[in-house]
Amino acid sequence: MNFATLGVVQAYTEKRLDAILGFSDFYSLATVAKVTPALGKGVPVITTAGMITQLGNKKIYPYLTRMHGSIAQMADSVYQLVAYQGAAGNGFDTGPVQPKEGNATNINLGYKNLFFIYNDKKRAVNKKIHPVGDTDNNAADVEISSYCYFSLYAIKSYFTSKNTHFKDVWKMSAPSLAFDEDLSVKSEDYANWLKIASSYANGMFHI
Repeated sequence: MNFATLGVVQAYTEKRLDAILGFSDFYSLATVAKVTPALGKGVPVITTAGMITQLGNKKIYPYLTRMHGSIAQMADSVYQLVAYQGAAGNGFDTGPVQPKEGNATNINLGYKNLFFIYNDKKRAVNKKIHPVGDTDNNAADVEISSYCYFSLYAIKSYFTSKNTHFKDVWKMSAPSLAFDEDLSVKSEDYANWLKIASSYANGMFHI
């Protein structure tokens, strides 16, 4: 039992638990949300995290409420807003879709070249290098993937399943660059990363 679950059970036994707001990490959230249905008549768990699709299973997590929906819903929203969709149906290049009068929700930007910059310690280009024998080396080996990484994976999977253009162009992975936002980054590094993203997104070269 992890510390999050232990704390929840302790608070319940002390009769000071009405509801839970959190948790931000998926493991604690999933573990706690599995336990809370067994506490009395059930304890609600409300979170703005927990976007992974599996947490939407109401049979396993009946008292879990996610304020932002699932990663799949997020991927669909991104697709509807920015993605070129000419190859999704008849294959014709329709270009950007203009909204109907008085309805801004039908906007589609029709982008074919996309590049993602996201926070992820495990894959960061500025990842801290731990020398062999460093006491922090074990921590580096077990670095977990970030929420941003799972979001990007969902976007890639959704785009390639919906659209032959992105399936052909992206193949194994969506063009992206990961960095560690917790480390000190020089302004020139940000500038170089943005140049790469801008060049790709404008179709000047392919990665």
